[in-house]
Amino acid sequence: MKTQILHLDPHDDHASARDLLAWVQAPRVLLVWPAEGRVLTRRLDLVLLAREAERRGARLGLVTHDPAVRLHAQELGLPVFDGLDRVPDRGWISRPRGRKPRPPAREERPPLPAPPPRARPLPAALRYALVALALLAWGSLAAFLLPSAEIVLAPRTRRIDARLTVVLDPQVEQTTPDGRLPAREVETTVAGSLRAPTSGRVAVPGETSRGRLRVVNLGDAPLTLPAGTGVRSSQRPEVRFLTEEDLELPAGPGVSAEVAIMAEAPGPQGNLPAGTLDSIEGPLGLSIEVDNPEPTRGGTNISHPGVSKGDRIALRQALLDQLLTEAAASLQADLEPGEELAHPSLRVVEVLSEEYDAEVGEARTSLSLEMEVVVQGLAYPQADLERLAQQRLAAEVPRGWEPLSNSMQLRIEETADNSRQLALTATMTIMQAVDRAAVSRSLAGLEPTAVSPRLRSVGAPALETLSLAPSWLPRLPLLPQRIAVRMAPEVR
Repeated sequence: MKTQILHLDPHDDHASARDLLAWVQAPRVLLVWPAEGRVLTRRLDLVLLAREAERRGARLGLVTHDPAVRLHAQELGLPVFDGLDRVPDRGWISRPRGRKPRPPAREERPPLPAPPPRARPLPAALRYALVALALLAWGSLAAFLLPSAEIVLAPRTRRIDARLTVVLDPQVEQTTPDGRLPAREVETTVAGSLRAPTSGRVAVPGETSRGRLRVVNLGDAPLTLPAGTGVRSSQRPEVRFLTEEDLELPAGPGVSAEVAIMAEAPGPQGNLPAGTLDSIEGPLGLSIEVDNPEPTRGGTNISHPGVSKGDRIALRQALLDQLLTEAAASLQADLEPGEELAHPSLRVVEVLSEEYDAEVGEARTSLSLEMEVVVQGLAYPQADLERLAQQRLAAEVPRGWEPLSNSMQLRIEETADNSRQLALTATMTIMQAVDRAAVSRSLAGLEPTAVSPRLRSVGAPALETLSLAPSWLPRLPLLPQRIAVRMAPEVR
């Protein structure tokens, strides 16, 4: 007989399963339950599905391992199979005609398990004894584990130092045994100006030279020589005098008169000998003769601050130092984490501009300079330098001593002959070596008054401080691990 197989999904319910039965076209239909998940586990679901299959003229069979479904199917007389390959033709149970299916009953639940028998309570005295024993055990454990002590010893200390020279080399990638340290070239451009007082002295014109000019008429007509007429010397044409007033010269050849004159520019260059002034400017030069019967006098110089060559050199060096300082700050701010700038390596590689506001010999009380330069330097990993210094210092630590942590100091000195070299002085504090574990073992369980004698007996450093926690403890902890031994230089 033909059998139609329908597969259920894990999310199917009785409504979707009934919809599947609408496609039944065989006298027998086999519903296959999903391998995972539980569906249609109520008895009512199977009753409704069996009625729907019977209404469509088909016999309903089930393939499932669900124990609840198999139990309900057995009660309803529905055939149940373990798998599709185990469905025999004679395995279908026929219900007697005229017999109606049992009405759906309420969903049955498995009975609750019977409560276990209550244990008989222990006697009160025994309970109190057990509690007291537990408290005693906890108290003993706490007294053994919780107390602690801190011992601070005062070992002998001293400082050691070592000198080393390292070479900053951009060509290497890691520190070499011969002291070459990897470095990176850095560059920046800085500009600035600086003004400084001058230290030189220069002579500047002070008083103006004065004298008398004799004028001789060469013609028959009277002449007028206006004030401000220029007079020069053929021997010193660069020196010019001016008449200070108008002169009326009477008529007649050889008639003469004198007029006051003053040098046009102050200074001693106007002090001329008698008879030096021999030419007069203007058209009157053809009608008169001139000379100075006496020397011109009174022209002087005065000393004034001025620019010297040394002023320019000193100002330039001071400005370069200022620019190098500014460049160092700029480069330091741009370094990568862990890098340090080698200040001795800083140098000016190019001067972009340089301008003074006065020349050498000028009378100035101050001198100003503006410059723009390119500065280069080297940056190195600080950790590598410290590692080199620690290795060198470690070789200087004598036996029976140990270095004090975080006590190393580095001082970098200038190296004039080579900007790629760093001369270092490394110093470190070392202290007397102490076997701290042995000290803790020797002090376990002692009274505080017995600590100092015991330390002397084992050759340990002197006791500086002793702290107990809690402070009322009469003895040090029994566990050595609860006694912390520290050195005074470490806690200061």
